[in-house]
Amino acid sequence: MRWAGICFAYVGAMAGLAALAGPRPDLAYSLALVLPVPLLYALFRSRTPPTAPAPWWAGLALWAFVVLSRAGAAALVAAGHVPFRAHGSLSLAATGSLFPLVALAILLGERSGGAAFGFTPRGALRQILLGAGLALVLQAVMRAPAWATGGLHVGAGGFAALAQSFPAELMTIALGEESLFRGYMQVTLQRRYPWWFATFLISVLFGLWHLPAGLFAPSLLTLFGVVGFPFAFGLLAGVMFHLTGSILGPVVAHALYNAVNAMFA
Repeated sequence: MRWAGICFAYVGAMAGLAALAGPRPDLAYSLALVLPVPLLYALFRSRTPPTAPAPWWAGLALWAFVVLSRAGAAALVAAGHVPFRAHGSLSLAATGSLFPLVALAILLGERSGGAAFGFTPRGALRQILLGAGLALVLQAVMRAPAWATGGLHVGAGGFAALAQSFPAELMTIALGEESLFRGYMQVTLQRRYPWWFATFLISVLFGLWHLPAGLFAPSLLTLFGVVGFPFAFGLLAGVMFHLTGSILGPVVAHALYNAVNAMFA
């Protein structure tokens, strides 16, 4: 009953945000980003091991969440808006996709526990620093050729675009994809195969997951980057997840990497 009450409270809160989105879209968007924080905190602070592996429907729900979050982000890009300037309906289309993850957290709270997805409080500060370092190193490698030729330029949004994109990336695409690929798929495969093989296979799938965007690439080199960098990120994030047992570092790395891309867009 306690979890059911929280679930209904979140439904009511989202309904209230929908009403608020008309006159105050920026405030509605900001509050929608904050909504899942209490439940995520509850998952991270739980030190009890999972009582059972995450069930198959949990992976399906995570996949649906990832698709919804990507659809919301695509709607924002198609409209030509940055998050905090987006129309209210677009903001809620993006942040409303958070609810499947919130519902999943509630359902798993008394079944598998947050640890089934790598939600653990162990060394949180170290995880954040490792994740941030991984994102910045990959960005430096990717942009080194442009910097060497003098073609590296910060976009019109500058650091404001990074600051606006990071919380949205953290709570939508980064959290969803890392929970799915690392927290669910990698953990599931490691029950059958060696961890290094599971990490490699998930990294290949993670690279192919980005292939649709690469189909519009102007050259084979660009296509390689669109698929190759996610593959490399998947390898490093998978190793980090295996060594630390925490999904926090990969989530931070994923969110910061994407947010830096927004800064140079």
